[in-house]
Amino acid sequence: MRIPEVRDALTQLAADLAAGRATQKQGAARIGELVPELYRRPARRRAPVECSPPTPEVAEQIRTIARMNPRLSYRKLADMFDMNIGRISEVIAGKRT
Repeated sequence: MRIPEVRDALTQLAADLAAGRATQKQGAARIGELVPELYRRPARRRAPVECSPPTPEVAEQIRTIARMNPRLSYRKLADMFDMNIGRISEVIAGKRT
């Protein structure tokens, strides 16, 4: 079940409880059935990693150039360092040392 379906089921349950078509015990049982549907599935990689993380020296170079050229796009920085935009974003955000 997906979240919109769980939401619809909870909405219907609320209406049934309000109209007296379901007891509190039935409502509690139904909620107990729906709760496990709200957990996320485990994350899994869909594609293999293609580029390695930058070295600390390269990361510092990226941050320096980004500071000196605030109008330089991530795409241009990525091209300069032969990296993808995601790695550039991680470096600038401080997620890569």
